[in-house]
Amino acid sequence: MGIGIMGETPLVLKTGSKSGTLNMVDCCKFRPYMMTTGKKMRSRQYIDEVILMRDRVENWDVYPYSVPSIRNLDRLSLAQPVTFFFGDNASGKTTLLEAIARLSGLNLEGGSRRHSFSNTGRTSQLAEAIRLHGGGITMSRGNAFFYRADLFSHFMRSISSLDLTTLSRGEAFHTLVDSNFNESGLYLLDEPEVALPPLQQLAFLRILHELVEKGSQLVIVSHSPILLAYPGAVLYELSETGIRQNDYESTDHYRTMHAFMLNREKVLHDLLTQ
Repeated sequence: MGIGIMGETPLVLKTGSKSGTLNMVDCCKFRPYMMTTGKKMRSRQYIDEVILMRDRVENWDVYPYSVPSIRNLDRLSLAQPVTFFFGDNASGKTTLLEAIARLSGLNLEGGSRRHSFSNTGRTSQLAEAIRLHGGGITMSRGNAFFYRADLFSHFMRSISSLDLTTLSRGEAFHTLVDSNFNESGLYLLDEPEVALPPLQQLAFLRILHELVEKGSQLVIVSHSPILLAYPGAVLYELSETGIRQNDYESTDHYRTMHAFMLNREKVLHDLLTQ
């Protein structure tokens, strides 16, 4: 299947079925997406590089410095508009994103710089040893937002007057996106796919693209092979050996899903009969 844009019509997902096409706007309930017109804006970097000041680390045997990806960190380039951190659980992805958020003046429980609530008392020890090298835009000013799936319900209860008991997690996420993902800025996102089924993840790619076209920078933690496919994104894999850049089709996320989709019956047979 493929994605097609037809003139001024909404984004549609071509299924190849006899019934025609699925309208992604209707399926996803995100704001309508049209192809942008006019001059494309170049993304501006808020953060060019993450640097671990190794002389500030007193004990490499305690968290977070005992995490292999952090222990082996020296300098990490964020020179592209979209960067992904991916890898196994407990590989240091959120730990690193939290430190970036803290040094960017953001609340570690989520939100923009104007949000100062605290429900969990989150801190970032790593931020004490990390330095961010800016890309010409003052990191402590301008629009910025930190989304984290694990504390999303805490965040929404703290900042919203909505009755969240009447909304699904996906509906609450849509509300957040419509209200906060509109301007050029720095967006730090921790597993945004949690609230989104596959078709809505495709629609969310369009939101990411619109933000990039407005000049935004995005650093995203994700397990989603759909989101990781964003064209031109830099993919960093965090693992027991450190942090390395990877090609999309070389990631375990892509290879696993690709193999499963191509050989579903065989994979399930081998998995469930051994």
